[in-house]
Amino acid sequence: YILPPNLPNLAFIGNVSAISNISTYGLQAEWLARYWNGALKQGDHDGGKSPSPEETAMMTDEIETRKKWARSWMPESSNRGMLVLLHHTHYHDKLLKEMGENTHRKGNPLSEYLMPYEPADYDGIMADTRVKK
Repeated sequence: YILPPNLPNLAFIGNVSAISNISTYGLQAEWLARYWNGALKQGDHDGGKSPSPEETAMMTDEIETRKKWARSWMPESSNRGMLVLLHHTHYHDKLLKEMGENTHRKGNPLSEYLMPYEPADYDGIMADTRVKK
């Protein structure tokens, strides 16, 4: 999704997103920064080094499985990618888990299951890199 399996030192941010869900960009950027710094908490990530042949095969299989699933229910059209918005919460949860962050961001169980996620729900995820005065 972010790291192409056969192209080391290249990453894509925002590739699975739409402007109507800008939180994805921020979460992907934070995931990538933690990946390059070797700070991911879960998954078999090696701090930005090139994946092994086994990891490359696993990534390729996962990508093909996801493409097959998406094409099984999304009608073929020029805007098919926008339909993925229905599943962004699951993608965000995957990124959060790999970063060691809590996937339940609302603080209220009822809101967690009945209210949509908004950018404010991801407060505190991105590292504060502002210069202190």
